[in-house]
Amino acid sequence: MKAGAFLVLLWLTAPPEAPSPLPADGLVLHWSMESGAVPTLPQDGVALCVGPAGRALEIQEPLLRLGGSDVKLPAGAAPGTISLWFARPAGESNKVLCCYGSRVRGAARGLWIVHDDQLCFYFFGHPQDLHAKVPGGIEPGRWHHVAATYDSATAKLYYDGKLLGQVKVKIDTARDGRFRLGYNLEQDDGRDFVGHVDEVAVYGRALSAEEIRAYHAALAGKLPPLPAPKPPPDLPALLGVREIVFAVRKVDSDGHWYANFGPHCVDPGRRYYHDGGRLCRLDLATGKVTALIDDPAGGVRDPQLSYDAKTILFSYRKGGQPHYHLYEIGVDGSNVRRLTDGPYDDIEPTYMPDGSIVFVSSRCNRWVPCYITQVAVLHRCDLPAGGQARDGRNIRQLSANVEHENTPWPLPDGRVLYQRWEYVDRSQVGYHHLWTMNPDGSGAMVLYGNLQPNVVMIDAKPIPGTGKVVASFSPGHGRNEHSGQITIIDPSSGPDNPGFARPIGRGHFRDPYPLSEKLFLAADATGGGSAGTRIVALSAGGRVTPVYQLSEADARAGLKVHEPRPVTPRPREPVIADKSATPAKGGATGTVLLENIHVGRSMEGIEPGQIKRLLVLEILPKPINIFSGMEPLTYGGTFLLERIVGTVPVEPDGSAYVELPAMRPMFFAALDANDLCVKRMQSFITVQGGESVSCVGCHEQRYEAPRSRRVVLRTGG
Repeated sequence: MKAGAFLVLLWLTAPPEAPSPLPADGLVLHWSMESGAVPTLPQDGVALCVGPAGRALEIQEPLLRLGGSDVKLPAGAAPGTISLWFARPAGESNKVLCCYGSRVRGAARGLWIVHDDQLCFYFFGHPQDLHAKVPGGIEPGRWHHVAATYDSATAKLYYDGKLLGQVKVKIDTARDGRFRLGYNLEQDDGRDFVGHVDEVAVYGRALSAEEIRAYHAALAGKLPPLPAPKPPPDLPALLGVREIVFAVRKVDSDGHWYANFGPHCVDPGRRYYHDGGRLCRLDLATGKVTALIDDPAGGVRDPQLSYDAKTILFSYRKGGQPHYHLYEIGVDGSNVRRLTDGPYDDIEPTYMPDGSIVFVSSRCNRWVPCYITQVAVLHRCDLPAGGQARDGRNIRQLSANVEHENTPWPLPDGRVLYQRWEYVDRSQVGYHHLWTMNPDGSGAMVLYGNLQPNVVMIDAKPIPGTGKVVASFSPGHGRNEHSGQITIIDPSSGPDNPGFARPIGRGHFRDPYPLSEKLFLAADATGGGSAGTRIVALSAGGRVTPVYQLSEADARAGLKVHEPRPVTPRPREPVIADKSATPAKGGATGTVLLENIHVGRSMEGIEPGQIKRLLVLEILPKPINIFSGMEPLTYGGTFLLERIVGTVPVEPDGSAYVELPAMRPMFFAALDANDLCVKRMQSFITVQGGESVSCVGCHEQRYEAPRSRRVVLRTGG
């Protein structure tokens, strides 16, 4: 066994007994666990199936890939039976006991613990899966038998020898080569079973009700005794903190990562938020939970601790109100104060070292160009002069983005780290990565990933003392509430090196918070049922330690945990001076200096001197949107109108100088002598008032320095 591998399987031992009373007729798979020979696949080359031979299997960790061949198992509409014994720990639900088949609707067979009182014989979603309630619930910490039969016309589900339910159904199981024990067809979905299993069997016929009853009666009470529950870990010692705060709220069913506030643009009655919210403080030593805010008709999200850990900044939608606003509260629940108001949503706030707050807001008054929800981008409210209490005044928009921005957080050098979505003449579902800017909105630049499409990099935070950041990599175009794979990023080799992003573990989580380079708080991010109700500690090696679990009643009500944060002081970052100027102070424009337009990536075929002018365009935000496509503006073209602002000359040496209106999303197209476009920018640039920006060339590598050459300054009147 390699160093660092976990002991994740145990065989519970018992004196030898008589052979299993399983019916022999039609048996095509049987794992009695008596030999310890459970087929196993290696994880990263480490064989994780270890332990002495014995009588029953205990799976202590998720992410195993136990299983064997399905070549002899019933396929198509052939009759069959799946049978096993299991014991679930308290709180363990929404877990798959076993399955085989393909990820095609109706092409699988599996057993699933849906809730603490519900089992399912599932066929991968369609035709109708067989869900059945267990009278009195599935008692944790004891053995239970479950069997699912299919006779080519009717599916039946049995629990502890009794029929739970049945359904007429026509399935078409398509084998994919693997029988999976303790995990789902869709890997890494958080439904890996942790607990005990024994006597796994599959038949090529449907066992009768009497056979199942007799089998249960013969083995009930004779399986190996279960061990006493393990004592909980010393969480304060493990995490290095005594208390954490977190939010509890319901989430919407919409799968887009950003669809969690505001109304539908066509149907105002369709809200992307739901009633039920709490702000909680958990004492890790005693397990006591204190509700600082408890609003059954409201919503709570995005808590952030002040630098001295005495105040919590959060976003709160009071019961009966349609909008989230920023609030502060003492960690003891005192001095609740509202900071912002108005017909807007203010979310995802973070304290900055100068006392200001950077947050995300819908005050930009625009809608997603390819969807029917509102956009929110970075804003800031300043600390009042003279040491007065923070009051949310002097709100200023920092970004001119026409798409979403999310989860700002201060970097150790005082800049703001955030997620930026953009698609200037490129895929609307591919590019949502990590950017930085100064707290005044100037100096926006990519930190990591703008050339790595098809993942949303979000909820990023710096890992103390390392120069690295941790983020959720939400797959594809992102998932509900930022669910994704927790990933450590080292941007030291530049923004485009995929080898410097390392996922930890293989499950889905939300809201990572770095306690150190080796340990992270997170909310789990699994599927339905009681999923999403745990706070966990995730090690850099992928080991998951439960920290807190919502009650079954909360899980049934659809509540989830969000944004766990340690209650501990942290150092204040250096303050970057505010250099931007308002229009009233001469800050209506900023400038851009381009050193040599012929330098950069993908410039093959462009000859020196070929580019004569830069066409300057502005992307116009959508004040409303009612389609998911480009229609009615274009058909297969752009999602937004692009306004021509003007042209500027490109000098013979490739340089250009542009004065741009401040706080507008602009981009450039390179024109030849015939005013034909030979290269087009697929991002946008925004300048703050009075800001001067320079770049080496056209899409140059972000870490490139200007070429060494003699520069002659041109003057003119």
